[in-house]
Amino acid sequence: MNSLEVLVQGFSWREASGVWHVSSNVTLVRDEGTALLVDLGAADCQQALLEALASRGLLPQDIHAVVLTHMHVDHVGALALFPQTPLVTSRGVMTGSRFQFRHPSTLHLSAHTFLLRVPGHTSGDLALGFHEEDGTVTVVAGDLFPESLDPNAPTIAEDPQALADSRKRILAMADRVVTGHGPVLPVKR
Repeated sequence: MNSLEVLVQGFSWREASGVWHVSSNVTLVRDEGTALLVDLGAADCQQALLEALASRGLLPQDIHAVVLTHMHVDHVGALALFPQTPLVTSRGVMTGSRFQFRHPSTLHLSAHTFLLRVPGHTSGDLALGFHEEDGTVTVVAGDLFPESLDPNAPTIAEDPQALADSRKRILAMADRVVTGHGPVLPVKR
C-alpha cells in the first residue's frame, strides 16, 4: 500500500516573552516497499519520532532516504538517528560522510515521488511530490507554506519573489499540501 502521513506533528508558537517554539512536521511516505521521511523536526522531538516509527513497525534503519526541505535546525533535529541513511537536499545526497552533488530532478527515490527545487524561504528549498493511489498529488512543501496555503501569508523569505513563484508553482500542481509546521491542507481551485 502506498501512503503519505504526517508522522510527528510540527508546531510553531511564541511565548509572551518573545521566545519561539518550533519543530517541523515529519512526514512518512510509503511507496511500493520504499519508506521515506521528509524533514526530521527539532532535536527534542526525537523520542516522538522513534515512537511513531515503532508504532508503524519501523526502525530508523528501515528508512530508505530522508528528504530535507531545507537545512534550518527545526527541520533537521533527528539527523543523528539516521547516520547511514541517504540525506537528500536541494544540492545532492549525503550518506555518512560521502556527498554527491546531484540536481533533485535527477533523483528517483521511489515509483510515485518526485522532487522539486522551490527556492524562496531559503535558496535551497526542496519539496517532495507524491502521486497517491487515488490520482491526487500531495506536495510536502516545508516552510514555503508554514501553516496555511494563503499565498500572501507572511513567512521568512530569503527571496520574496522566488517564494511567491514557488508557492504559485506548488498550488498549480498539488491537490493537497503538507505545510511545514501545520496541517495537511486541500488546495482549493
